[in-house]
Amino acid sequence: MAWLKSMKNKYVVMNLLKVGVTISCCSHLFACGGDSSNSSKATVNDDGREVGTLAEMGRCTIEREGDTVYVAEKLTDYLCQNNTWIDLSEISDGNNPPDVMPGSSSAMSVSSSATSENSESVASSSSLNKEAYSGDSLVVKNRSILGVAQKGPFMFGSPVYLRELTEDSLKYTGMVYEDEVSSNKGDFVIPNVSLLSPYACVEVHGQYRNEITGEYSRDSISLFALTDLKTALSDEKNEPRNKVNVNLLTHLEYSRALYLVRKGYSVYAAKKQADQEIMTAFELPTTVKYSENLSVFEDSQDDNMNYANASLMVLSLLFLGERTDAEITAAIDSFIVDFESDGVWDDAETKTAMADFATKIDISGIRANVKAWNILDVPKFENPLETFWNNVYGLGGCSDKRLNVVAPNSNKLSKNYNKYFICDGSHWNDATTYQKDPFGWSAGKSGEFKKGNVTDTIYVFNGSNWEVSKRETSIGLCAKNNAGVVSKYDGIYYICKNSAWETATVLEYDTYGWKSGTEGEVKSGSVNAGKFYVYENGVWRASANEIEDSLGACVTGRENEKNSLNGKYYLCESKKWVQISAEEFGLGYCSTTNEGIVSKLNNVYYICKSKTWTVATALEYDTYGWKAGTEGEVRAGKVNADKHYVYENGAWRASANEIEDSLGACVVSREGSIEKMVLSTSSYGSSYRYYICKSKVWTDATTLECDTYGWNAGTEGEVKVGSVYTYNYYIYKNGKWQAATSVEKNLGGCTIGREGEVGKSGTNYYICKSMIWTIATKLELNTYGKTCLTDGSIVNGEIYSSYKYVCDSGVFRDVNDLEVSLNKGCVSYIEGDEIRIHLSLSYDSVYSCSNSLWNATKEFVGYGSLTDNRDGKTYKTTVIGSQTWMAENLNYSDSTTYIEMKDRSWCYNNDIDSCSKYGRLYSWSVAMDSVGFFSTHGKGCGYKTTCWRTNQVRGICPEGWHLPNNTEWETLFATVGSEFVLGKTAECGTSYAGIQLKSQYGWKCSYYDTDCNGTNTYGFSALPAGERMSGRFVNRRDDLHTIFITPNEYNENMMYVVEIGNGIDGSIYRTFGGKSSDDGYSIRCVKD
Repeated sequence: MAWLKSMKNKYVVMNLLKVGVTISCCSHLFACGGDSSNSSKATVNDDGREVGTLAEMGRCTIEREGDTVYVAEKLTDYLCQNNTWIDLSEISDGNNPPDVMPGSSSAMSVSSSATSENSESVASSSSLNKEAYSGDSLVVKNRSILGVAQKGPFMFGSPVYLRELTEDSLKYTGMVYEDEVSSNKGDFVIPNVSLLSPYACVEVHGQYRNEITGEYSRDSISLFALTDLKTALSDEKNEPRNKVNVNLLTHLEYSRALYLVRKGYSVYAAKKQADQEIMTAFELPTTVKYSENLSVFEDSQDDNMNYANASLMVLSLLFLGERTDAEITAAIDSFIVDFESDGVWDDAETKTAMADFATKIDISGIRANVKAWNILDVPKFENPLETFWNNVYGLGGCSDKRLNVVAPNSNKLSKNYNKYFICDGSHWNDATTYQKDPFGWSAGKSGEFKKGNVTDTIYVFNGSNWEVSKRETSIGLCAKNNAGVVSKYDGIYYICKNSAWETATVLEYDTYGWKSGTEGEVKSGSVNAGKFYVYENGVWRASANEIEDSLGACVTGRENEKNSLNGKYYLCESKKWVQISAEEFGLGYCSTTNEGIVSKLNNVYYICKSKTWTVATALEYDTYGWKAGTEGEVRAGKVNADKHYVYENGAWRASANEIEDSLGACVVSREGSIEKMVLSTSSYGSSYRYYICKSKVWTDATTLECDTYGWNAGTEGEVKVGSVYTYNYYIYKNGKWQAATSVEKNLGGCTIGREGEVGKSGTNYYICKSMIWTIATKLELNTYGKTCLTDGSIVNGEIYSSYKYVCDSGVFRDVNDLEVSLNKGCVSYIEGDEIRIHLSLSYDSVYSCSNSLWNATKEFVGYGSLTDNRDGKTYKTTVIGSQTWMAENLNYSDSTTYIEMKDRSWCYNNDIDSCSKYGRLYSWSVAMDSVGFFSTHGKGCGYKTTCWRTNQVRGICPEGWHLPNNTEWETLFATVGSEFVLGKTAECGTSYAGIQLKSQYGWKCSYYDTDCNGTNTYGFSALPAGERMSGRFVNRRDDLHTIFITPNEYNENMMYVVEIGNGIDGSIYRTFGGKSSDDGYSIRCVKD
């Protein structure tokens, strides 16, 4: 393998995580909870345990105990042990490393030649004594280990590992041999194996052939085998084991065997017990002595071995099933987890699904697939496969003793539940209906019927055998509960009588199922539609003639009923149909019983008068049957709907005109009433006209008359919508209804009781004044209804909430912006009151009320003071967190007493006033007091000297104060709310610390028209003091930045400085950096 270097005596670290190959073979002994599968895609992916830096490793916790992580920047692995990351590259040969469990990627390794004479081996560089592997204590010496790697056969070139395990605890010793699959049948050979322990773990990892599909898997899988190389290869050959096959059984037994070893079993006994339990789980009687001897593609002269190989083939097929690669791996893993601790497979659902698959498996297809791989030896796996699903289905064995036995699948989890099978003496086959239905029946009586055990098929005993009764199976048995039922079989109708089927008459089957009819009803036959039957005297009978075929029977209940048939007319009289004339048929008899009746015949209306049909007048037939109406009522004619009639003075008369057609008559009782008349109707609507009844004549009504018709007297100011024209509004004023204005329509009347009330009409607000609605001012409408408070409280506008008001001297007025920001008005009631707002640790804003205005002042409350005994100057100081800082730049200059200061400190541009405001600019040698005038801690420091100082440096600061170092500046920044990492450049964006420490004035912005001053929250008062560049003797101050000296050296020509300023992108920054030690910058001192 490319990752395993071939060197004889060189110790190397197996960086398993980088190459994506895990020593998982033995990782399940005591470390991985028994999960013995380790599948991956054919292309191995990075597992995420390689990181770039130490910081990216994360914490070493209990959950990560034993994990290794490769760190790229260190080019080495780290092991998580006892909550500490251990650098594996620092473990020396003479030290014992931590007790690494098998499979841990922290194992140290050594490799030897991998030629044909020597296979590659890897051993721990710290704990493995490679000299011992050449001595006489070897249990296995220069032995070639061969075998086959099978799920189906593993792909040529798949890696194979043999790892030595300790005898006492089966832990990984560190010795590993590697080779690869050397044929398409899965063969491998690991030559020259030497071991101190007889126990080993063999792992194969790769893609495999699938016996079901015949193709290679897309995903890779790892299979394991635990072996004792001290045991004999077989009972017949008492020679050391040199063959270890890796297969699905060795893999399934693996975790269970390890569990049993931990419980005190020997390796042999544990494997034996695990194999027996696996075969029991799969309902197989197979006995396995050594699972690593089995091969699914090997012919053995030993029948037991052949059956075991066949059983191994069955296991492989059952786990393959119709699953995807991922599902196959999941099924194997699930079995191992379920099986490990108790040796029992509890997943009945999966087991049953496997049995269902086994019943439909394509055995010839599987054999064809294997043959296509140039493998001819395929075990006879059909018998153990049948044994498996027979037992899962609860069928048991099939032998001569159970010949023709029929049994159902009793497994309710099966898709084939309750399916019946029949034993042919050696195999269970699907049972036919006839085989399963009468199974177990004894002889019956001749002609006896019986329903099948499984299906609804009816059988009849013919005197010697039970045979299918086709008629009874089709139409059912004839019994008391279906007496009279008619059914059809084979074209013949039968009726159930006296518990036997008899041939039915035409009447019986044609009327079968009919319910009782009505007397005289006629119906066509259910079978013979051309035959008719009538219902008379409670039963159906055949129709007597063609008249009854159509009209039904003339029964007593239909006496005098008339019907027409084929142009002729008939009357039911005395239980016979009698033919009558067309006139009698149309009008009936005119007799005293129908005197006055109006009837129509051939579009002519007749009235029965004196037993004679007479042509009726329009009034007679149009109002025929009408009862007395109400006075003035109008109706459309009964025959001619376009003619109208009105009721007046107790009789109906013809309407006089179109108005009466619509409204009826204007009679005395309707005097003064108003009615609406529709003039026309179209898709756009209807048009109307209103009339008022005056002196028995309909007259056009006015709009006011229409809209207020029927109204009673209202209350003064009341507004109502018109009854007819709903877009009109009326107001009750001065004792009568009259048209209302638009404002009165919306707000009602302005009465004495509503004086001062505010309301909105349209877009305007109105106030009721002197019984007239007047447009209200914004102050009036916004303060309407509000209480005038005397404490300066600000209220929102009632209508426009964005407007705010305050009560001053008994009336409301507008507020100003400052009153809004303080949420309190300065009014006459609180004259002289004061509001104090805490701005920061150093400032308060104080507002006092005078003449309805708040007067603002600003008070700084946080400064202390420092007097420099050397020149008597006093400086402001400020406490920030745990530190006390000067709140001004240092301005000490005494070149007479301290002659070394001459020409080494400056006022900006040699301007004395600049020193008073901004302080002096100092070179680093003066700042550090390089001559040791005040203290010796900065002695010797200056331009072009190397000066590393770790202790506190007073420098040129006043007594009891010193130059702040980088750490103290970082403490300051952290206190005011900013993070900083030494060595980084200025952050993109705005530094919170820079804002807090800068003064509130004096700062310019670069390119952006924004406020670039600070908040000076802590009174630090950093000003843009400028700088002096000694190399060019240039003074520079752009009001964009200020630079402070630190006692930390950057290199022999440069010092660390702290810079606060405004960036070209408009940002406010603070940062550390290096500046020339010969240039001049500001000093801030911090208290000791």
